Parts: sequence; structure tokens; C-alpha cells
Amino acid sequence: MYALSAEVKGMDKMLKLLAESIMYPSIQEDVLSEVRQSIIFEQEDMELRPDQDMTLTELLHRAAWGNETLGLTRYCPLENVDTMRKDDILRFMQTYYTPNNIVVAGVGVEHQMIVDLSKEYFDFPNSTWSTESFKGKSNPILPDTTKAEYIGGMAKVK
Repeated sequence: MYALSAEVKGMDKMLKLLAESIMYPSIQEDVLSEVRQSIIFEQEDMELRPDQDMTLTELLHRAAWGNETLGLTRYCPLENVDTMRKDDILRFMQTYYTPNNIVVAGVGVEHQMIVDLSKEYFDFPNSTWSTESFKGKSNPILPDTTKAEYIGGMAKVK
């Protein structure tokens, strides 16, 4: 989820900035390396000092939806951290950052203004992951279209 807070008179500039950060991310290997280290640190910290709210949320989702869709963990498993590459991130964005998966909403802003600005700034055909230079580097993945199905149950910490 991406969010911003701005006065209505600054909405144009803020929505443009938001759209640019979503549509044209600059993913650099040195930054990815730092992010990998941060993920490892955070995961190890969570194991040493588990946060009750995060643990409870994870367990509730696992109990409600099992090991699919909404029941999957929100955190990157440690065994996957070193395998993530720029192309993986772009392929994910290519698969899931699509017009039918994005909602732009505003509070205290005229609806038509949000619609017009969104049409102007969210330029999917020219996004980083839609450019020809990326398309040829990796095979697109098929999106998971599985419906979240409540199953109920119990989950606990060992």
C-alpha cells in the first residue's frame, strides 16, 4: 500500500510524485543489498523479541485462510532473501501492478480530479516493467487468481 497526505491544492504534485515512484522505480543492486541485510536483521530481531501484535495477526490469518492467499505470511522467508534480484521485483510488478489491481482514493478531494490525475500519471505502457528493455529479460509470471476462501481453524506458536 502506498499512501500520501496533502492539501487539495498540492494534490497534483503529490499524486504525480506517488505515481512516479510506483511506475518508474529505480532498483539498484547496492540498495537491494542493503535491503537484504535489513530483512535479515528484522527477521532475526522478530525471532529474538517477537511482537505480540504482529504474531497474533499472522496467526489469525493462517487460522482463517490456511496456507493460501490471505493466510500466507507477509514476511520474506530468510531462505529467499539472497535469491531476490531486480528482475524478480520487476516481474512481480509486471504481474500485479496492473490497472485492475490498483485503487486510487482520496478524502476531501473531488472525485473527477482524482480520476483525471490518475489517468494522466499512471502510465502503465511506459512503466519500468513494461518497457521493451525489461520485457525481453524475463518470462512474465501468471498472476495468482485464487480466491481467498475462509476455512477457519486454529494456529498456535510452538
